[in-house]
Amino acid sequence: MLPLSDLATSTVGLAIVSVAVLFTPIQCIAQSAEKQSPGQANSADAVDSFTESIQPVLDAHCVDCHGKDDPDGALDLTAFDSTRSVKSHFAIWDLIRQRVADGEMPPADSGYDIEPDDQAEFLGWIGDRRDDFIERHAGDPGEVLAHRLSASEYNYTIADLTGVDIRPADSFPIDPSNTAGFDNSGESLVMTPSLLSKYIDAARFVSDHVLFLPDGLGFAPHPVVTDTDRDKYCVRQIVDFYESQTVAIEKYLFAIWELRQRSAQAKIDSDAIDQTAASNRLSAKYLTTLWETLNPDRQLVGPLKQIQTRIVELGSDRDAALENCKAIANDIAELRSALTFEFPHLRVSGINSGSQPLVLWRNRQKATHRMSLNEEAFEKLVGTEDSSADESSEDQMVYALVSSDDAAADQPLLQAYQTFCRLFPDRFYVDRRGREYVGQKEKDFNRESEYRLLSAGFHSMMGYFRDDQPLCELMLTEDQRQQLDRLWFQLDFVADVPARQHSGFIWFERAEGRYLVDSEFDAFRSADKNATSPQMVDRLAEAYIAKAERIGANDQALDAMRFHFAAVNQKIQTVVSAKASSLESQIDDLERIAEKAFRRPLTKSEQSGLKEFYDQLVRVDGLNHEDAIRDVIVSILVSPHFCYRVHETSGEGEVVSLEAYELASRLSYFIWASMPDERLLELAASQQILNPEVLKAECRRLLQDEKANGLAVEFGGNWLGFRQFKSHTGVDRNRFEQFDQSLQDAMFEEPVRFFNDVLRRDGSVLDFLYADHTFVNSALAKHYGVEEDFADDSQWMRLDNASMYGRGGVLPMGVFLTKNSPGLRTSPVKRGFWVVRQLLGTHIPAPPPNVPELPEDESKLGELTLREVLAKHREHVSCSGCHEKFDSVGLVFEGFGPIGERRENDLAGNPVDVLAEFPDGSKHSGVNGLKDYIRSAREAEFVDNLCEKLLSYALGRSLMISDEPLVESMKQDLIDNQYSFSAMVETIVTSDQFLKRRL
Repeated sequence: MLPLSDLATSTVGLAIVSVAVLFTPIQCIAQSAEKQSPGQANSADAVDSFTESIQPVLDAHCVDCHGKDDPDGALDLTAFDSTRSVKSHFAIWDLIRQRVADGEMPPADSGYDIEPDDQAEFLGWIGDRRDDFIERHAGDPGEVLAHRLSASEYNYTIADLTGVDIRPADSFPIDPSNTAGFDNSGESLVMTPSLLSKYIDAARFVSDHVLFLPDGLGFAPHPVVTDTDRDKYCVRQIVDFYESQTVAIEKYLFAIWELRQRSAQAKIDSDAIDQTAASNRLSAKYLTTLWETLNPDRQLVGPLKQIQTRIVELGSDRDAALENCKAIANDIAELRSALTFEFPHLRVSGINSGSQPLVLWRNRQKATHRMSLNEEAFEKLVGTEDSSADESSEDQMVYALVSSDDAAADQPLLQAYQTFCRLFPDRFYVDRRGREYVGQKEKDFNRESEYRLLSAGFHSMMGYFRDDQPLCELMLTEDQRQQLDRLWFQLDFVADVPARQHSGFIWFERAEGRYLVDSEFDAFRSADKNATSPQMVDRLAEAYIAKAERIGANDQALDAMRFHFAAVNQKIQTVVSAKASSLESQIDDLERIAEKAFRRPLTKSEQSGLKEFYDQLVRVDGLNHEDAIRDVIVSILVSPHFCYRVHETSGEGEVVSLEAYELASRLSYFIWASMPDERLLELAASQQILNPEVLKAECRRLLQDEKANGLAVEFGGNWLGFRQFKSHTGVDRNRFEQFDQSLQDAMFEEPVRFFNDVLRRDGSVLDFLYADHTFVNSALAKHYGVEEDFADDSQWMRLDNASMYGRGGVLPMGVFLTKNSPGLRTSPVKRGFWVVRQLLGTHIPAPPPNVPELPEDESKLGELTLREVLAKHREHVSCSGCHEKFDSVGLVFEGFGPIGERRENDLAGNPVDVLAEFPDGSKHSGVNGLKDYIRSAREAEFVDNLCEKLLSYALGRSLMISDEPLVESMKQDLIDNQYSFSAMVETIVTSDQFLKRRL
C-alpha cells in the first residue's frame, strides 16, 4: 500500500475514474456496441474459447471479489459468459488486460496468484480479440455528445466575438474533466439548471457591454449601460489616441541628429525620414517639417537660428547628443511659455463666471492661439534682450534661444518668432482640465485629482472640449485626423454629450447660477425631454441673450452666447439625426453578430427570426431600441448554436464527413480553444478547407497565431497540471515571503511562454524535456538567481544556457516544483508522481485510505531526512511496488525547496542529496541526471503519452482502443519530422477521427 498522504491528494480521483471508465454508457469511451446478429459470431469462439480459456481463471481468481453480491469497484465479472459479451464491452476487458499485465490484479494482498501459464493464456486470449477489435474499428470517430463550450472556451469565444476580454464565464463552476484530464470533452460537459442560469447571467453581462455606434454595434471592455460608463469608454478611446502620439520635442531633435549622422554617408530623402520616424515612433509629417525648416543651408534668425546652430554642434557622441537635445527642448519650452497668450475669464455682472458660454469662449481662445505669437510678449522679450545678462539664471533660460546676430538675416525677426511659435506650439493637445483651473494658471496646476479627462472645465456640470489643433495640423496624417474626428463624434453620439451638456447648462443656470429664475424661463427645465429640441434651444437662446443685454453684457460676451447656442443646437441635432439613421444598421448588425456567434451562415428563418424578435420586443413588450437590442443579443448567446458545438444527428450511427463549417470550428477550438476567425470561415464558405493541403496550411497558420495561447493554456495547462496554479494556496507566505502574487503569476506564465515558443518555431516536442532554455521576467529571474535588467515586470526574455541556474525545459520550472510541495517541505512523492504520471503516462493505482501523514514542516522531521523516511517506507512489500516507480524520480528534485528555490540544505539544516537509483538500476544525480535517464530509458513513454493526450484533447473525448493506430501514426510522423510539434497536429487533423462524425 501507499502510506503517504502526499500521493493520496494526487491520485484520489483515479479509482473513481477507473469505475467511470468501466461502467460509463458512452460509446466513445467503451466502444461497446458491437452491432452483429447472433449468427454473425462463430459459435465455437463465442462459447468454447471463453468457457475454456477465460471462465476458469475468473472462477478461480476473480469472482470472489467481483461477483454478483456487492462486487468490488461495481464490477460484476459473472455478467460475462461469452466472447460476444466481452466484445460488447471491450473497453472494460481492455482495462482488465492492463491491470492483470501490470500485476495489479489480483492484488498482492488478495491471496490469489495466477500461474504464469494461465496468465499468459488469459492475456493472449484478450489480446487476440483486441487486435481483431482494433482492425475492425480503426478510424472510428466515436460518438461524442453535444459539446458544450467549457468555461474557458466560453471566455475565449466571447473575447473573439466581441473584441474585448471580459471573461463572463469566470463565475461558472469548474468544469469536470474526462479520463484524460481535459475539461473540453462532450462526455463530461453536462448542463445543469444552475449552470444554465449562469449562462443566462453571462449573456446579460455581455449585453451590458454593447456599444450603439453610428454604423452598427460594438462592445466595450466594461459595462456601458449608464451615461457615466459610456463617457468613460469614449473618453478613454480619445485619450489613448492622444497618448499614442509622440510629442516630446527632444525626441524629434534627436531624430534630426540621427539623420544628420546618416547624411554623411547618404542623401536624406523622404524614405529615410519616414524610416527614422517609424523606428522612433514619431510623426513623419512633423519630423519632415522640422528637418526642412532647420536645414543648415537655410538662413535663419532668432530662436530658429539658435536651434539650428546648436543641432549642428551636437557632435557624434550619441549619449551626449541625447542630453543636449533635452536641454534644447527645455529651452524651447521656456521661450514658448514666455510667448503665449493669457486670456482672462469673460465676466458679466449677474452671470456666474462658470457659465458654459463664458467658459467655452475662454477655451476657444486658448485652443485657437496655441500656434500663435503673442506680439506684446514678443516686444517685451526683444526689448529686454540686451539686459538679459542681469536676469536671474532661471530667467536667462527664457532668452537662451534669443539671437542677437540678426543684422544679416534675410527675414524679419518678427516673422522668425511667428514661425517658431507655429513650429513649437504651447501645447499639442489638452487631454485634461481642472475646474476652471481652480483659479490658477494652467501651467501651474499640478493637482492631478482635480483634473478631468477632456473636460471643458465646467463647475458641477458634465462637458467636454476638444483642444488639439496643433496635433492635427502638425503631426497627424489625413487618416489619423479622420480617426480622431470619428472618436470625438463617437463621444457625442454614444454618450449623448451635446444634449446632456445642454441639460446640465439649464440645471446650473437655475440652481447655482440663479440666472434662469425669472418667470420667462419657467418653460425650460433640465428634466424636460423637449428641452433639447431645436425650437426650445432657440427659444432659450433668445430669452437668455435678451436678459444679458438688459443687464449690460458687452458685445464680446453677447457674441460668445450667440456662438454657444448655435453650436449647441447644431451638435444636438447632428447627433439626433445620426441616431435616427443608425437604427437600421444596428438592427442589421444583429445578423452579423449571430453569424459570428453560431460560427456559420444563418438560415433564412434565423435571419427573419432575429428581426421578428426585435420587433416584438419593441412593439408588443414596449422596450426601447437599446433594451430590445440587448435582449436579442442575450437570445443569441443562450442559443444552443452558440453554447454548444452541436451537430445534427439521426441516431443511426452512420459515419459521415464533417461539413466545412463544422471542420472550421473543430480546428479552431482544437488549436485556439475559440471560434474560427474570418479566414477560416471564408475557407469554409468556399469548401476549400476540406482540401487536405489547405487544412494543413491552416494548421500551421493557427499554430503561429498568438491565439494558439489557448492551446498552451488549455491543453498544456491540463496536461502538465498547472492550469489552476494562479489560485494555488499551498504556500506558507509567512515562511516564504518572497512568494508574492507577482512571482506566482510569473511561475504560471513560464510554461505558457515555453509552450508558445515551441509552437511559434515549430520546435521539437523533446524540448519540453531536454531544452537548455526557459523564459523569465524580473520576478522569476530574481527567484532563479539570474542577474538581468528588466524595464518592468511585463518584460520577458528567453534565458539561454539555463542549466547554469538549474533550469531548462519543464522539469525544473518553479510552477511544478511549488505545486507539488505541501507548503513547508518538499515532496519527492508528489514531484516524482508528477513526472511519471503527467509526463510519462505511467499508471499508478490509487493509494488506500487512512494513509499516515508526514510532518507538515520539513524542519520537524527529526534526525531522519526525507530520503531516509521514504527508504524505510519502501521496506514494506505492499508499499515498494508503487513507490519504486516514482520515489527516485522525485528525490532528484531535492536540490529545490518548497517554492522551487535552489538550495544545498533542507529546512532542517541537513545537506540535500540529489543522487537516486532509478527503476532500471541506473544511478543519476539531479535534474540533468533525470533527463539522461528519460532519454536513455523512457523517452518513448513520454512521446506515447503526449500523443495520446493531444489526441484526446483534439477530439474532445476519451480515447478508444481503436484510436491506437492513429497514435502510432502520430509517433511515426514525429520521428519522420524531427519531432516537430506540427507533425502531431497535422496527423490528427487529417485523420478520420477528426474529419468524420457519427449521425
